[in-house]
Amino acid sequence: MMLKSENDKLQGRIAELRDAVQEIRQLKEQLKLKDRQMEDLAQFASRNELTVHEVTDENEELRAKLGMDPRTPMTVEQLKTARMTRTEANQAVIQVLQKEVRSFRIKIFHWIKKKQNRFIDRTS
Repeated sequence: MMLKSENDKLQGRIAELRDAVQEIRQLKEQLKLKDRQMEDLAQFASRNELTVHEVTDENEELRAKLGMDPRTPMTVEQLKTARMTRTEANQAVIQVLQKEVRSFRIKIFHWIKKKQNRFIDRTS
């Protein structure tokens, strides 16, 4: 009877050991899966970091082209205001140039009329 009791205990421990070995295998598989996920995330982060650097470089180039300090941070509202200011300045320049063109056209018209009148006076 004692032998049977010891045998049952031993069988129970063997079953526990099998369960523990199975759990260890499952945990190792989970660990491998987590390692792969971490590697994928690291690659994803690396690609995004490259994209951020490219966008930052492009932003600096565009700001330099617009005559803005590439390192000074700007809010969207400040950017809109700067754009409106440039647009208004450009429109003012266009208006001045249009006035000058009209003035030159009038001067040319008067000059041509004067020449025509002189020619008419000479031929008559």
